[in-house]
Amino acid sequence: DTYAGASLCSAVSKSLADRILSMGLADEVTVLPNFLPNEFGSDRGNFPTAPRDGFAFLSVGGPSHAKGTDVLLKALAQVSSDVTLRVVGDSPDLAFFQQLAVDLGVSERVRWLGVVTREQMPEHYQACDAFVLPSRGETFGIAFIEALAFGKPLIATRCGGPEDIVHAGNGLLVPLNSVDDLVVAMQNMVAHADRYTPQALRSDFLARFSASAALTRIESWYQRVIQCGQRKVSS
Repeated sequence: DTYAGASLCSAVSKSLADRILSMGLADEVTVLPNFLPNEFGSDRGNFPTAPRDGFAFLSVGGPSHAKGTDVLLKALAQVSSDVTLRVVGDSPDLAFFQQLAVDLGVSERVRWLGVVTREQMPEHYQACDAFVLPSRGETFGIAFIEALAFGKPLIATRCGGPEDIVHAGNGLLVPLNSVDDLVVAMQNMVAHADRYTPQALRSDFLARFSASAALTRIESWYQRVIQCGQRKVSS
């Protein structure tokens, strides 16, 4: 009923739009991605950079099966021993993943940061070398564009939303549920992270996911909504 009564329909990613269309819920779906304020990430120079004695990955979203934390820990166990992982978020399954890290022999390389406030997050984005989140499903993935705003390269799975965000110029996409492919991607990132310049990554964020980039598209879409409403009233 909600879709039937809508003048127009939008979705935050192409994968979600395709799902809506495939279910016959709309004849047309406009992709309007999530966005952040232009200034998000602009204070990245005010925080310490990641330590140079090892490569640090950051993962945000809470340790869970849905976020692929099990795959991430198994991959970490197979990459260089000086690579570390910082995990933001809490979940009922935290103890399970902490034990999995012990079983895999990587507990000393994982820092469980727990719940982090939005005010604290910029420091954690700045302190990492790259962002990784091997989710099993995302309609978008706001943490990816947050990391991008801070000039950090990305590793994601082909699970929906990330395909609209991650490309060859800003990171790596890997198949779903593949530990082996994630290992290769993480090793590649450690070896070649200098291919991604922070300035270029932030420029990518500003061009596609900043308020300035998004609001023009959103305003145009709402103008179409208003026009459709006016046609319905006049008819």
